[in-house]
Amino acid sequence: ARLQSVEDTIHTRGSMVGVTARSLAQSAGQALGDARRMRDTRPKDAFHAAQQANNIASQAAQHAQKDIDDYNRRHNNYGGGSGAGSMVTGLVLGSLLSGHGG
Repeated sequence: ARLQSVEDTIHTRGSMVGVTARSLAQSAGQALGDARRMRDTRPKDAFHAAQQANNIASQAAQHAQKDIDDYNRRHNNYGGGSGAGSMVTGLVLGSLLSGHGG
C-alpha cells in the first residue's frame, strides 16, 4: 500500500518529484517483486524482502514529500502576490490614490 501511494504521488505530481524519490520507488518495487517470487519457496526471505520494500518505500515517500514541499516553496516565494512587500506596496498605492500621499 505504501509503495502504491508513492507511485501515485510520483504519477500525479510529475516533475515536482525528483530522481532520488523515483529511484527509491523503483528499488522498493523490485524488493516487493522479490518478496512475491519467494513467498512460496522461501517465506522467511520473502518476509525480509517485503520489510525492505516497505522501508525503501518509506524513504521514497519522504523524498517525494520533500521534493513537493521544495517545489511549492520555490513557486510561492516567486509568485509575486504574497508577503510583506505586497502589503507595503498596497498601503503606499492606497495612500496615494486616496489623496493622502505625495
